[in-house]
Amino acid sequence: MHVPGPNSSWINAIVVDILEDSVRVDTRDGAQVVKKDDIKLQNPESLLMASNVIHLPHLHEPGVLDTIVQRYTHDNIYTLSGSILIAVNPYKTLSEHYYSNECIDKYHGQDNLAEIDPHVYSIAEQAYRSLRRDQKSQSILVSGESGAGKTGTKR
Repeated sequence: MHVPGPNSSWINAIVVDILEDSVRVDTRDGAQVVKKDDIKLQNPESLLMASNVIHLPHLHEPGVLDTIVQRYTHDNIYTLSGSILIAVNPYKTLSEHYYSNECIDKYHGQDNLAEIDPHVYSIAEQAYRSLRRDQKSQSILVSGESGAGKTGTKR
């Protein structure tokens, strides 16, 4: 289970007792009572590295955040939400391979980009394929805070 934590974050919890309109849970911060409506189900651990969050059975804020954090801790800075690429600033220099010609080649010409890890190059490949196939202009929106790594991503 996920329950609201301090500072608008979510923390993991184990249900100890079910009360009338609330639940008593144990968290890393100790026991607490939470309204039933404030509890969110946790996704199975086996899905925490899902490359596309739309495949999660529990698609809510703490479920999505858990997946992004889990991927981030394994140096997977890209996660998909449908066709939207979520990029998390790694706050460190990534290996040269991450944006190498070999990495570009991995995504170039792929028929099924859903079968390989999300990457900014997969978004570029999808736009290029749509441009060629449909003969219509394509747009890619890049958004993020200053210093989030938008410029460092281009090649």
